Amino acid sequence: MKHSPHFRNFISLLLLVCVILALFPSCGDVAKDHARKIGETFSSIEAGSTIETMQLDEPELAEALVAEFLASAKFRDLDREVTDQRQGGAKIGKKISYAVTVLFPDFSGIPYETVLTDYPAIEWGTVTRASYSTELRQAYYDAMIYYMQNLKYPTRAEELIFRFERVDRNWVVTPDTDAVKTICRAFLSDVEGRFQKYRAGGDYLSVVAAERVNKAIAAASDFPVIFSNTHVVKMEGFSNGSYRVTLDTVDYTELFSAVSEDVYKDYREQNPDGVYAPPADAILEAMLKAGMEESEHALTYTQIELDSDSGDPEDIRKLITDVISSQLEVEIDDLSERIRSNMIRESVSEPRTQVVRGTSDPKNGMPFKIYTPNKYDSHYIKINNASTGETFISVYIREGDSITVYLPVGQYRIRYATGSKWYGWDELFGPDGDYLTFKETISIKKDNKYSLTLYQQADSNMTTKSLTQESF
Repeated sequence: MKHSPHFRNFISLLLLVCVILALFPSCGDVAKDHARKIGETFSSIEAGSTIETMQLDEPELAEALVAEFLASAKFRDLDREVTDQRQGGAKIGKKISYAVTVLFPDFSGIPYETVLTDYPAIEWGTVTRASYSTELRQAYYDAMIYYMQNLKYPTRAEELIFRFERVDRNWVVTPDTDAVKTICRAFLSDVEGRFQKYRAGGDYLSVVAAERVNKAIAAASDFPVIFSNTHVVKMEGFSNGSYRVTLDTVDYTELFSAVSEDVYKDYREQNPDGVYAPPADAILEAMLKAGMEESEHALTYTQIELDSDSGDPEDIRKLITDVISSQLEVEIDDLSERIRSNMIRESVSEPRTQVVRGTSDPKNGMPFKIYTPNKYDSHYIKINNASTGETFISVYIREGDSITVYLPVGQYRIRYATGSKWYGWDELFGPDGDYLTFKETISIKKDNKYSLTLYQQADSNMTTKSLTQESF
């Protein structure tokens, strides 16, 4: 059966159309594939690449925030927009592009207090403006990330271009990175403005003042032990720009227990007579510092006032030093009085002439009269058994007095102490007294009487040897 030429031409055209349809997918399938590729490409955009040339205070924190900003972005209706643009007939060839709408988080109309109202606790003793700024930024960025992940927020629509190029039967997709960078940087700029308002509400100026005080404390050398134990614990700002600073510093009133015999020992060794008079202020100050260094001590609060112009660390250091110095002066006076009452050996009224230790019985001994002439110091006398060294009897004789004791027959050695100031039975006549012993023994025989006059004379039949106060 033969066909006309027109019929044969129609059949050829029909076959050609079938071949074309077999070689290429439908318009709907292409749209879905391209929409999928756009979504994957947008998801692969790295946050760091969008802000890599920006000057940021905390780039790592900013990158984490932008990453969440991009992750929170949503396409308005990606499949429909791609399909509509293909059906328009303009999306053919090896190079095509799509304009799609992306909804980004929009915080411009939300007060910063809505995102976060709490502020990180301030460690006043170590705070610096840089460290606290980082803490504030971390807290605020964390709050914004939580807000984007868990709460509802307004959005802003942005149009982005995605370019497709056919390479070796595959489509290579390129987003409009300049537009993405502009959007991300505008977001960070808005965040920075909001952060500055948030930081201003976080008592940041007090942090600046605390930093100045801490630097002044660190640089102080007047009282290193005191300053090393002095820290800012509280700052109060006032409308006129001034501040009240509360310092945690050494409580001097608790230091007396530290100024014990152990601390006082060095002073006594270097000043053997010093135990009988209060130390000078410089020595008292050194003793206070030694007490701080060698013992536990309590802390107390001290307050200073800073005006808005108190920015010079030297001025602040002097202000704190003056506070500490004035307190130290009070404590030095108090310590001097305590030392006088507890450690210093002051002279006391001398006792009457008397037998101090031992017994004196006329029935069991020979009379032994001891006499101290006028204008000679009083004496404290020990009469010891020559064989055992034990004290048989001791007596105190005032100037111009005499006393008679009764000694059994035997051999004795005599020691005596004399001086112008009496410090009691433990310290006797103190460091200015004389402590001596007779080199010769005294022999007491039956039916004899004896006398001893205590003063220096050329024809004395006894010689003496000096003793130390401790060995007497």
